[in-house]
Amino acid sequence: MKLEVRRFGTATGLRWCLGAFVFVATALWAQSVGETSYRLGDQLLKRGNLIDAMEAFKSALGAEPTNKKFQKKTAEVGKKAAEWARVEGLRSSDPERGLFWLRRAVEYDPTNHEAQTAFTALQRKIDDAVAAIRKADAEVFSGDLTAASQTLVPVLAFRATVADALASVEKELNEARQAQGLRRSWQDQHN
Repeated sequence: MKLEVRRFGTATGLRWCLGAFVFVATALWAQSVGETSYRLGDQLLKRGNLIDAMEAFKSALGAEPTNKKFQKKTAEVGKKAAEWARVEGLRSSDPERGLFWLRRAVEYDPTNHEAQTAFTALQRKIDDAVAAIRKADAEVFSGDLTAASQTLVPVLAFRATVADALASVEKELNEARQAQGLRRSWQDQHN
């Protein structure tokens, strides 16, 4: 019987060793990151920090997507985090903040239909505010300043969310009012 001796001094042997090393190192690193994130999530959960715990569990699952323990814990904590985020989103008086938390709620638990409904409704209101700004802009352009002012009233609740567009239309509206006032003044002087 003849024994075959492989020499690792050849380029092929060296590449094989390097490839095996990288494969093992990557697997160990992913496992280490996953376990570390999972333990961190547990600690944060015990301290009552639900959202940060959820992020840690998502990180663990991202490192090891097939790990059943990570899947189960992420789903379990995701339901609690989603409910907390949903309530936070609904309580917020700032639409942008509300949208942020409702988006998170849907991300944490895609089966949370209440969060999805609330997110969609708030997004629709923001879209309606943007449409109202466009309408007010057209009303200013056509000279109907009273209608433009009335159109903007419900938009004011979304001021922070649509700040740039709203500021632009308000500026145009004020400039149009000034021009209208100057025109009246000129007409009064010449009549």
